[in-house]
Amino acid sequence: MKMWYLYLFLLPLTASLIPEDDPHCKPNLCMNSEIHVGCFQPKAVGEQCGKNNLFLNVNGALKTGILSRINMLRNYVASGVGNYSVAARMPTMGWDFELQRLADRQVRQCDETGKFCANTDKYHYVATTEIRSKMGRTKSLKSAILDKLLPELFLDVMGCMMNSQKLVPVREGTCVGHYMPLIQDHGSRMGCGLRVKGRDEKESNIILLCHFSRASVNNLVPYEEGQIPAGKCATGPSQMYQFLCSEDEYVDANSMVVESNMPSSDQIQVDI
Repeated sequence: MKMWYLYLFLLPLTASLIPEDDPHCKPNLCMNSEIHVGCFQPKAVGEQCGKNNLFLNVNGALKTGILSRINMLRNYVASGVGNYSVAARMPTMGWDFELQRLADRQVRQCDETGKFCANTDKYHYVATTEIRSKMGRTKSLKSAILDKLLPELFLDVMGCMMNSQKLVPVREGTCVGHYMPLIQDHGSRMGCGLRVKGRDEKESNIILLCHFSRASVNNLVPYEEGQIPAGKCATGPSQMYQFLCSEDEYVDANSMVVESNMPSSDQIQVDI
């Protein structure tokens, strides 16, 4: 029986740091002893990685597939079916290349015990999610990520239910927190880094590390409840994901305000 492992980290210093004048190095945005991942050399590989590592750029069909799967999940949650309440203003998730660059630097450290931070000037509460598994050397990497890794993450989300504006487990062992960045309505951007490590002639480990523009902050509810899905979207609903806001919807990733104002009729943008 294959085991799939899932971790959530706001992930010590394992590679040479670069001067703080690097535009990606923002130690002032981190708390306590956290190390900003932008301060690592762009291609520096941590000693803990060992041999037989391949670091890949997440682009093309893989990037599109990741966004598609996550937006389908957000669309499902926002619709209010199952154990969830309707989301008033859940934005469509998009890609952020700065978050991707930081994820690429972090995944190269191969460090799951230290405290890293990936906050940016634009996003003050970045969440880091790492998913890992095994795959056969002859199998499709894209398929392994989209059809096996991500569903494990989604199963955690499906194990939650809304109770008095809080998410609680449906049963023991579910809803353990890995899902939080996926359904934050103050979060609309993400970026990922990918590491493939050869185990033997038949199997490899795959590690997908993603940064999300909004983490769970101060135990706030992940999203604002509403009567109509996307009812508070100033740009109207997405044409592809009917219960999410349009891809043009702006959300403040640093806001602490849960309840948004209902946009006036002249503010709402409707595509014809």
